[in-house]
Amino acid sequence: MYAKIAIGALLVVTSAPALAQSTATANASSTTTILSPISLTKVLDMQFGKVVRPGNASSNTVLVSAAGGRTISGTGNGVLVGTAGQQAQFTVAGEGAASISVTVPGTFAMGPLTVTTTGTYPTAIGGTAGSPGTATINVGGSFPMTSATATGSYTGTLTVTAAYN
Repeated sequence: MYAKIAIGALLVVTSAPALAQSTATANASSTTTILSPISLTKVLDMQFGKVVRPGNASSNTVLVSAAGGRTISGTGNGVLVGTAGQQAQFTVAGEGAASISVTVPGTFAMGPLTVTTTGTYPTAIGGTAGSPGTATINVGGSFPMTSATATGSYTGTLTVTAAYN
């Protein structure tokens, strides 16, 4: 008799249809951070000042540091004249403590002269989150000159970009 019950129970268990789940649900959270607009303002133009080109066959490099100091180097006999140099300076304003990226070209043209840039570029806006803040970008540069460098005034445009990360 126990054999008949076991076989009957086995038939009941194996003959019942399996119930498949026809729907499933899951939840995902949603977040955002609203930032105040970012702005970039030029504070200072880059100024190399007056320079006398070398009179000998050697070359010089004129440098304005990111801190604004002006120097001349090389084996040429070029000379700095008059006023001190000045770095280019920009102010980034936006959300305090926000991460930013600053893009400065490695070089830019100043007429036929190629200026190589150097500088200190912040990675975050100062201040605290939820409050306005600022950061300062200082850009220096240098250019070579020889006795063949034409005399005259040279101008160029340095384009800097700041963006939230």
